[in-house]
Amino acid sequence: MHRNTYLLVIVLAVFAALLIGVNIGKRLQKQPSASPSVQTPTPTQGVTTQTYINTFCGFSLDYPTSFTILENASGSAILNNAADKTQSITLTCQKSIPKPALSADKIETLTIPATTGASVSAKLYHDSSAKDGTPIDAVIFKHPTNGMDSFVAGYGSAFDAAIKTLQILP
Repeated sequence: MHRNTYLLVIVLAVFAALLIGVNIGKRLQKQPSASPSVQTPTPTQGVTTQTYINTFCGFSLDYPTSFTILENASGSAILNNAADKTQSITLTCQKSIPKPALSADKIETLTIPATTGASVSAKLYHDSSAKDGTPIDAVIFKHPTNGMDSFVAGYGSAFDAAIKTLQILP
């Protein structure tokens, strides 16, 4: 199998795992609990984070310590929270990642800092699953050193916090 085909299959598998995890989380939330409980919201400032460095793709970001990392040899990874299935982040890179065809109001331009002092322009796509309408945000940018397209996808507060800490490595 060609390398690009292999990478495409991996990206699709990671994306499918993300969608399956979100769908399972939705089903768990819809089930009524046996006894009502009061949940107090936890402030996002109190969340402890650690840095994930992807040397294959050439970027780093901070993620909550409650997340686990599932990596493969091609540089793809999924960061997910076992306690909250709606919170996960998917990371990968390859030579050419297709950009979603969305209207301009669903695309934002971001600036990602690099450790060398320069910055890279990225696009944040606010998309949704064609299957069930689940929102999915994806950041896609071209790495200036290795020339590969990088893909960081997810949804929710953990994803929003993680992309604010996204940084390009040399």
